Amino acid sequence: MEIKKYTAGDFVTNTYVITINGKSLVIDPTLDFEEIAEDIKKKYNVVGVLITHAHIDHLDGIIFFKDKPIYMPRLDYLHLNDGGYTLYGMYMLSLPFDPSELDIHLLDDGSVIDILDEPIKVMHTPGHTEGGIIYIIDKERTIFTGDTLFRGSIGRTDFRGGNEEEILHSIVRILDTFNDDYKLYPGHGEMTTVMLEKRYNQYYLYAKSKNM
Repeated sequence: MEIKKYTAGDFVTNTYVITINGKSLVIDPTLDFEEIAEDIKKKYNVVGVLITHAHIDHLDGIIFFKDKPIYMPRLDYLHLNDGGYTLYGMYMLSLPFDPSELDIHLLDDGSVIDILDEPIKVMHTPGHTEGGIIYIIDKERTIFTGDTLFRGSIGRTDFRGGNEEEILHSIVRILDTFNDDYKLYPGHGEMTTVMLEKRYNQYYLYAKSKNM
């Protein structure tokens, strides 16, 4: 599997392109993405787009892949037209696409995506948003964590749909479910591993001390 990271936009958001056997998926296409999207289209055979959660900086670039199937969490899909939830309202903007015109596939905890040659599993990890999910490719021991879990930190919980207790439960579930060698690719910042986060992430250590 090949993983290419692009970082763009005011939020300095990571968009990933994963490629397996000549087919690629775009994860969280972000803001200020037109040039990057054109580069991706030239270099990769994009067969779909994965969204971890419905915030402006993780889904705005969908507009450049409207002909592809879009996979996103069911609970966040319900809020796509709520500018306070998606954060479009913070910038006096509105959603740049009509969800009804897209080929959207809704995901829940335990969903499996079979669009590539290796299955991609879904885990519901609320806390940053109500519907936030992570994507797991077990064969590659790789997880895309969106804004739930960062290197040494966690996502914000002060936006609409955020919940501090839920995100602490989510990071404990992630780190206690997967082996130490799993690689974690977050929505912002650098990649990390389950082992490093179990040792050094103060939010995880606090949650474990409280038996969360």
